[in-house]
Amino acid sequence: MTKRTRRTHSPGFEAKVALATIKGEKTLGELAKLFDVHPHQITAWKAQLQEGAAGVFGSGPTAAETTPVVDLKLLHAKIGELMSRVNQNPVPATISATANGCKGWAGSAAVKPGAADGGGLKGQALRSLPSPDTGKPMLP
Repeated sequence: MTKRTRRTHSPGFEAKVALATIKGEKTLGELAKLFDVHPHQITAWKAQLQEGAAGVFGSGPTAAETTPVVDLKLLHAKIGELMSRVNQNPVPATISATANGCKGWAGSAAVKPGAADGGGLKGQALRSLPSPDTGKPMLP
């Protein structure tokens, strides 16, 4: 069996096959043999023709009508307003880390004293670790 290369069909040919299918004068198998196209492809072209038929008469919504209009000036103004709020009320690093559920290095099992695996840092070594947020030692 020889391998067939991928073929591309012109839109006119696809429309011709789809219209022949809609007419119903021949079966799907006969049309497939006549046009040398797989029956699944004919069914897909028929569905595509039926979906797009309303657009021919102008009653279907176009792509420009369905996409909402975005006012960029309004969005940029909102972004500026929110950025000014953040700059006026900065969140301290210690609060932001715990608010996000992040406890820094001291909260992970790898450095927690007495971790389940028996390892971890103890005492003075833990106190000397810098905080990922501020760079200062985590414990007094």
